Amino acid sequence: MSSKNKGKRSGHNNSTANVHTANTIRDSEQKRKIVFKTVLDSPFTVKWPVISSEDQQLIFEELCKVFSTMGGNENENENKNENKNENKNGNKNRHKKKNEDKKSIMDIDLDSHLKSEKNEKSPESISKPDSLATQFGFVVGINEVTKHLEQPFNSDIVSYFQQRYHRNTLISNRSLKESNQQQRETLRMVFVCKADLSTPNLVSHFPIMTSIAHVLLVLLPINSSKVLEKYTGINKIRTLGIKKRSPAFDDIHKLVQDRVKPVAASWLMLPLEQEISKKRKSEEEQIVDDPSSSTIQNQIPEMLTKQVKSIEYFPTKIKQLKTTAPVNKEQHMQEKRLKKRQRKLLKEKQQETS
Repeated sequence: MSSKNKGKRSGHNNSTANVHTANTIRDSEQKRKIVFKTVLDSPFTVKWPVISSEDQQLIFEELCKVFSTMGGNENENENKNENKNENKNGNKNRHKKKNEDKKSIMDIDLDSHLKSEKNEKSPESISKPDSLATQFGFVVGINEVTKHLEQPFNSDIVSYFQQRYHRNTLISNRSLKESNQQQRETLRMVFVCKADLSTPNLVSHFPIMTSIAHVLLVLLPINSSKVLEKYTGINKIRTLGIKKRSPAFDDIHKLVQDRVKPVAASWLMLPLEQEISKKRKSEEEQIVDDPSSSTIQNQIPEMLTKQVKSIEYFPTKIKQLKTTAPVNKEQHMQEKRLKKRQRKLLKEKQQETS
């Protein structure tokens, strides 16, 4: 009996050894090899402007000085102090009236709650950041800055295309008037806190848009959004757009012009502002008596064709990506097929049993 049991035990040990000698995770990882794949890179990419750390810090300090004169942080501190005083008074009243009935305590709690709700919903507390922005001529937020950058840079071009395509479309005069009335003021500078963003892809469109609109783009240093929040009293400042009619930002605009180069996209068509302004000056200087003479709007198509002819072609850029691939592709594909078949068989068996 002892010899038989020993034989059984030895057989049992052999079976367990066979089970544990299966393919492990390390073996499957070793089957893959490093491969370099060639990928065509898009030439239509615009890089962010390169700014030295010293210039970046200097511009940021000047920007903070401008916002400190506006008094946004004073309003915020006043509101905080008022709320603190109200909370202290409420706590004192509660401590004094501990021995009173529960109804009176409930009344005090309700009164304080209603007061806090009124302070939160008051138009003065809501409109303070907006009033600062409208008063001093700046815009806050990624969406608002993009909307201002999307505005047409010249009314002559817009009017030309409206007159040309108005007959062939279903656009009414009322809608055109409304669109003209809703036009926002153009920007001259855009400040971006890219280092403070968890997803920098949200602001990846700014280099192209600023190059088209001829707006200066400035990157601010790390943790600049928190500092700007203290000075302005506005929460979550990630982007700032400075309007053209903003005398408070004239000095910093000169500084940015000297220290930061404008974003250039040579593959884009040049804007028509320069050519149209030249034509306008010539028309103002020379009084044209002939009514059939060509105006600026009639000459815009010729300008467009000239710009299309002046476009340059750039060589394709090739990148190499480092990836991994299976050592034996055929074996890898066969294993995948076998796994699929096994899954199908299992599903069929489960359906039959159910």
